[in-house]
Amino acid sequence: TASGFYSFVGNGNNNTASAYRATVLNGTNQTASGYQSLILLGENNTASGFRAMVGSGNNQIASNCYSTIINGANNTASGTYSVVINGDFNIASNARASIINGRCNPASGGYSTVLNGSSNTASACYVSTVINGFVNTASGGYSLIGTGQNNVANALYSVVISGNCSVASGFSSSTVINGCLNTSSGYYSTVVNGSGNVASAFYISLVGNGILNTASGYASSVLNGCLNVAQGCFGTILGGKCSNDASCCFVFIAGSDITADRNCATFVNNLSIKNIPTSSAGLPSGSVWSNSGVLNIV
Repeated sequence: TASGFYSFVGNGNNNTASAYRATVLNGTNQTASGYQSLILLGENNTASGFRAMVGSGNNQIASNCYSTIINGANNTASGTYSVVINGDFNIASNARASIINGRCNPASGGYSTVLNGSSNTASACYVSTVINGFVNTASGGYSLIGTGQNNVANALYSVVISGNCSVASGFSSSTVINGCLNTSSGYYSTVVNGSGNVASAFYISLVGNGILNTASGYASSVLNGCLNVAQGCFGTILGGKCSNDASCCFVFIAGSDITADRNCATFVNNLSIKNIPTSSAGLPSGSVWSNSGVLNIV
């Protein structure tokens, strides 16, 4: 039935074009009820928005202005200029939201995008993206999740590249790159790999691998090891286990079971110095040299 002014139904069964210049070219049980809406092919599809289009598939709904569905099944494009290109049970429900493929993915934020995967959500008010994976949520403005499962990026400019059950949260620009159960919650904080690691300083903290490490001090870092805590500003713990800078600042710890007790110091369990100078000649103040096996300081 072509009941709209200048509407057209080309072929198929039980198709309806009921709006001005609405068009159904082929298929079965198709309804083009939006102004200048278009359905090319398929079954049980509906194009009800202004210039909405359904290209193919079945049980598809393009219900808002310029909304588009290219292929797939049971997909919905309900935001203005929203797009679903393939997959099934995907919903693009906000302005310029897009879903390229996958299953059961909702893109509910403005300019949000889900490229693939299953049950991924891009829901920030503006520009959030999930590229692949399973049950990931990008809900921060300009947030990004690359792949993995059960990851959350809910801070402004937050990023989770991969991994499982990791969270990039806080105020802005937190990052998790791989691993599982990692949390980056500080401004410009980063966790790279490992498990159960936390980078939570207000500004610039880093955990670079390991298990259950925490970098909570300003510009602090933990590189590998387990159960280490860097909570003083500019503190670094390198490897080992159960070391703590005890909020001392500008501390470097290399080893295990070490607790710092002063600022601007290096702490180790045992120290071996190789190729130590045997003369003080030409050494600057503060240098260590060996005087017949006895350590001296210039």
